Amino acid sequence: MWISLPSPLRAGDIVARAQQEENLRLAPGTLFEVQGDPHAVVDRFASHIRLCFAWAEPRHLTEGVRRLSRVLQRALQSN
Repeated sequence: MWISLPSPLRAGDIVARAQQEENLRLAPGTLFEVQGDPHAVVDRFASHIRLCFAWAEPRHLTEGVRRLSRVLQRALQSN
């Protein structure tokens, strides 16, 4: 699942904040860009976060989304 972040938020910053503030591990969209692809748009996924739900239990997913919500709210308030 992909989440598009509102401007001016950047995925790398949110990933770092989520780890530090909420002990939440996320993947920035840039991690999934194809390196060296001449047709790829540079930083295309810089404002995206990818969430994986394949292995987590629903209760963990719910808690993770709550934590991410808190991080995003604080990030938006500080901008």
